[in-house]
Amino acid sequence: MKKFAVIVGLFVCFSGLAQAAPMRAHVLFSDHMVLQRDMDVPVWGYATVGTVVTVKLDGVTVGTATTDSAGQWMARIGSHPNDGGVSHVLLISAPSETSVQINDVVFGDVYLASGQSNMAMTMDGMGDGGGILAAGGVTGYADEITASAAYSKIRQVTVLYTASSATELKEPPLSESWTNCNPASISNFTASGYFFAKNIYLETGVPVGLIFSAKGGQSIDGFLNSAGCAKVSQLSGMLQNKEQGGLPNHFKKYNAMIAPLMPYGLRGAIWYQGEYNTSDDDLYRHELRALIRGWRQSWGQGDFPFYYVQLPNYTAVNYSGIRRAQFNVLSETNVGMAVTIDTSNNTLHPPNKKDPGYRLAQWALGRDMLRDGRVYSGPLYRSSIVEGSQIRILFDYAETGLLAGTKSGTNPVVSVGTLQNFEIAGTNRTFFSATAVIDKDTVVVSSPSVSAPAYIRYCYALSFSANKLYNSALLPASPFRTDEDYPLSVISGTASSQTNIVPGSVVTITADAAPSGKVFDRWIGAASEIDNLNAATAQVTMPSYALYLLATYRDTAASVYTLSVSNGFGSGTSKTGSVLNIEAYAAPAGKVFDHWAGNTQTVVDVSAAVTTLRMPASDVSVTAVYRTIDSVGDGVSDAWRALYFGGDGTTTNGQSAASADPDGDGASNLKEYLDGTSPQDGQSALHIGRTFSGSGGALNFRSVTGFRYRLETTASLTSPSWTTMIYNITGDGLQKQTSFTLGTASNGFYRLRQITE
Repeated sequence: MKKFAVIVGLFVCFSGLAQAAPMRAHVLFSDHMVLQRDMDVPVWGYATVGTVVTVKLDGVTVGTATTDSAGQWMARIGSHPNDGGVSHVLLISAPSETSVQINDVVFGDVYLASGQSNMAMTMDGMGDGGGILAAGGVTGYADEITASAAYSKIRQVTVLYTASSATELKEPPLSESWTNCNPASISNFTASGYFFAKNIYLETGVPVGLIFSAKGGQSIDGFLNSAGCAKVSQLSGMLQNKEQGGLPNHFKKYNAMIAPLMPYGLRGAIWYQGEYNTSDDDLYRHELRALIRGWRQSWGQGDFPFYYVQLPNYTAVNYSGIRRAQFNVLSETNVGMAVTIDTSNNTLHPPNKKDPGYRLAQWALGRDMLRDGRVYSGPLYRSSIVEGSQIRILFDYAETGLLAGTKSGTNPVVSVGTLQNFEIAGTNRTFFSATAVIDKDTVVVSSPSVSAPAYIRYCYALSFSANKLYNSALLPASPFRTDEDYPLSVISGTASSQTNIVPGSVVTITADAAPSGKVFDRWIGAASEIDNLNAATAQVTMPSYALYLLATYRDTAASVYTLSVSNGFGSGTSKTGSVLNIEAYAAPAGKVFDHWAGNTQTVVDVSAAVTTLRMPASDVSVTAVYRTIDSVGDGVSDAWRALYFGGDGTTTNGQSAASADPDGDGASNLKEYLDGTSPQDGQSALHIGRTFSGSGGALNFRSVTGFRYRLETTASLTSPSWTTMIYNITGDGLQKQTSFTLGTASNGFYRLRQITE
């Protein structure tokens, strides 16, 4: 049985920290710790008010701090590069206090590893409660025990699993302080986190620190915070419900297991969770966004990388909805998803943690660290084209080729002949198994039972065949569906329909009868979707996502204030303190939304067209303001011109004119704008390298994040017809290297075209 020694000294009365107390460091700072490289990292702790604390690194003063009125001090110790894992000594001292010496400190990359049981599962196969999740340990455990002797620079600190709190703790209770990975300690390492860290360490040689803070059997709700919910307008009803005394378990894991870790320097976070949320999978899409945004805001270290595991298959529970929600969250900034649809042995706790860890690491290495042009994601559905009685499916991360494959355990993917698990339907949404054929970087699907196809699904049934879709990096495609329907949750009210609602459908919602002494106040959770926010019975037009609506009430004698929204939705009345949704109208032709103006003191995000505000004890007026895309009319946007040449972008000169080439790289400002490159950097231009040999060719170029490209060929430049060779090359800011077969076009012409469809 796993044995943990709870780190003592944590359960002090924090309200007494401002009184006389011995100087000490926060519990996260201990021997063998990993500090984030290349970051001005904070070191903090507690002492008597006014105490001046000095921090030395290898005998050199690197930071000082004065203890504040709350009894806390914090020093920034400067940025330190990776030095190959050299061991350092950190000395924390203050006059008339016993110094704190922390030994064997290394600089590397620190990741928070969090989630529920599949992150909490340790290398020996144990769960956080001491139960056996994988008898004999995870797959490959015996081999890793021996190998771990070489991985002393992989380290972990473990937060006590049972922690839960209604308020934010200052320090987390720990079950283990920082520990080097070795044959004696590897059993207690998070298995998914260990394989993630191992892959990074083997490729970079940089020490990796894991802050292991996971708990089995937990909903995502407990890991959320109010800041994150406020930044996702679709959760305003949930936030209001929590503030009114509902949802008692929300935020508790965050308060005890996440907040106390801040602001320890991080490179990023990895997350494996969702099994507990299958009953509200559509809401999970909003909640995972809120978790990411809330953690980032509260940590105060920018949009750090956040990589998560998409759930594998488990036929006892339908995870398809959670997987769809996880797929949709990929639109967030700086996130990545490890697809594991092929790794499960149909158990709740798959013993294969090697592949999830490896695939998480590919995102970190390829997108963030090495940026070496590797394909770091499996194919992700981009769009589809109806071609008569068949549908052509386009993918991101498929430009290097697709294949049908099968996988067993941790063994490599094996190529097979037939691609399976695709379904196709007409507008009646009756699905039939489809024939799927790989064509270059696309898949073409059809069925004799569907003459006019409209919708497709991939790996969306409860169980499916072994033959799945992979790219040339042998990474699996994410399951997807193109037929959409969503649930409507109504708290303190009812709805005429609540499940499987197709976007555009109209649903009637009715608030419960008001409690004694109260009257209905307002619907919280949406703006444009509800026809009358102040009516107890209203009509909802279903959007392309789940809705969580809350009927709110106020005391009969309570004051009521007016929210006036110009150029947008959300106008109405409400009591003070309510979280109200506001949404800008669609921008007029030639313009884009710019910001909210007026009484914006409580608006969560003035730069977001859809956001929320907190109703004050006064009337509020806000106006959606739009800006012209191209005031000059020369094809270059105002925003782009202002970004590179200053001003507001509405005028031009010799440097900023569309025809100018200020960096002398041969590309005009207009071309640089269209290509997404910089007009002030001669090395930033779309230069295409190409080689041809025999029956094959290859091209390489620096792509631009957010742009997509298509490779086409024609036999004659006078012909208007171009044949597609590669349908979709995904721009991510990295160098793209793509090979292709010349075929009948060996004597033709080629072009790389930016695409928007």
